[in-house]
Amino acid sequence: MKKIVSLVLAAALLLGTTACSALPAASEEPSASPENVGAGVVNPVSEMSADELLAATGIDLTTLSAYENVSFSTIAGDPIIAQAKFTKDGKDYTYRISMTDETTDISGMHYTWTTTEERDVSYNKATLSLSDEGAGVISWYDVVPGLSYSLSVSENADADELTALANTLFVPAQGDSDGDPMEGIVTGSGIETDLNGLLSEIRQNQPIGTAGSSMIAMSNAAAFANVVTAYETDLDELKSIVSAYAASLDAESFTTFTKQFNMVSGAFSQFNEDTVNDILESIGLELDTVQWDYDLISRYLSECSIAIAEVTPLEIAIPAAYQEVLDIYLENLSAGADWMTLEEAGLNPVVIYNTDNYRDTLGYMMMDVDGDSVLELLLGFTGENADTMILDMFTLNENQEARLVLRSAERDRYEFLGNSAFAEHGSSGAADSFDAYYTYAEGKLNELSAAPKNTDGILLDFIPFSELEDSADSEG
Repeated sequence: MKKIVSLVLAAALLLGTTACSALPAASEEPSASPENVGAGVVNPVSEMSADELLAATGIDLTTLSAYENVSFSTIAGDPIIAQAKFTKDGKDYTYRISMTDETTDISGMHYTWTTTEERDVSYNKATLSLSDEGAGVISWYDVVPGLSYSLSVSENADADELTALANTLFVPAQGDSDGDPMEGIVTGSGIETDLNGLLSEIRQNQPIGTAGSSMIAMSNAAAFANVVTAYETDLDELKSIVSAYAASLDAESFTTFTKQFNMVSGAFSQFNEDTVNDILESIGLELDTVQWDYDLISRYLSECSIAIAEVTPLEIAIPAAYQEVLDIYLENLSAGADWMTLEEAGLNPVVIYNTDNYRDTLGYMMMDVDGDSVLELLLGFTGENADTMILDMFTLNENQEARLVLRSAERDRYEFLGNSAFAEHGSSGAADSFDAYYTYAEGKLNELSAAPKNTDGILLDFIPFSELEDSADSEG
């Protein structure tokens, strides 16, 4: 069994985001060259051997060495792309693989497609496209390891040949199963014992950011679902156990565990009643049937992720940039600032709805929303005015300065859905409203093409501003 090694995303090859709001100048129209990926951005190609490619990306394409005129390379960017070019039956093909969070076109084929149809590549649904110029591409996404694939040819494309070759080339990155990864998880010793055992398993064995991490996260998500279903656990007990476990970890272990659990929570979103058996089979679970309440378990995982994040707010120092934001709010609210004054100060005037009792109804919390070890600052209503609306969310830029990510308005509210997801509900009148959904990553919101499984806002446990004032008084 071939094992795919950990995916190495070299820092020098990654294009990080910056805090600047200026947009880059428009680029020229991209050509049909496979090296052109993204919106007209030409990425550098690094030629290498198959073994060097494996070492650089964790993607094994050594079996393609048997083809004619074969060459291997990486295309730098975010994400990095592993590429093989070869000749078969007189046709020149390009095969690409890259780790992505969702289905992504990495083919670099910029044609007007006149024929598009659905095909199967092993257990994956694939999209096959052909152009009048004779070009063709078949693309698919393997949700288990989180890899996007494309196989393309620029001339004399044949739909059946492309599909057959794609099935020949595709080798699941997760390899063969060594047995049921959930064996022994539910022991009958009680929810606390079994859940703590699973949490320890996650902490010890859940990788982060490697080619096989999504597969293991799905296995751990299935194990969590089995434990919850076996004991019919209520949410409060579940959160209490998970929070106590997280609180027992040292700072470094806690940061890593937060990322690991968020991966598991996000992985469960891949499960649904129509696809679960195929997914379970692909990760080696031999279950004839599963009796999970998908919505309930998804909710439980989201709530547990939040419970873990809420372990930290009172135990760590508030970053100076966030403290400045909170101080400006306190200064203006205590002085009785009106709507215009708040707006001119760069604050959210919606807080004025509760300025009569802001000490107890306005709150804050810090949470690592996307598991990147950077705490975000969230503001919202609490106490008797508790609401799912997120008033403001800030993150820290590379200079440790606070940067606003989102802000609710009078007729435009944001809600946190768990698993780094947010909903936006806007309206300009009874007959004109909209709903939008986003994932948060690398300091920005990325709009989703479809609503996530859970669209209900989560009520966060904000710390009242009164505790900030009390703390300042005691220090003074």
